[in-house]
Amino acid sequence: APDNPNMASARAAIIAKGIATREDIMRVLTKPMTCPDVAYALGRTRQLINRHLVLLAQAGKITRRKTKGVNVWEAAE
Repeated sequence: APDNPNMASARAAIIAKGIATREDIMRVLTKPMTCPDVAYALGRTRQLINRHLVLLAQAGKITRRKTKGVNVWEAAE
């Protein structure tokens, strides 16, 4: 049920963890990096990091460009 307090607290925990992951990404993205580079720097999976990179790009906090067919991410100016 949507009004279940356990569900609400679990959702809040998931959201907080996602925010923390995006903050970690912004901290390590001091120069243009690929997704595997960011994932390695944070000790996380590429799939997880890629999802958060896409969310950060949608929010306008980072930009993506392709170099030789590889996505390179960097903090927006």
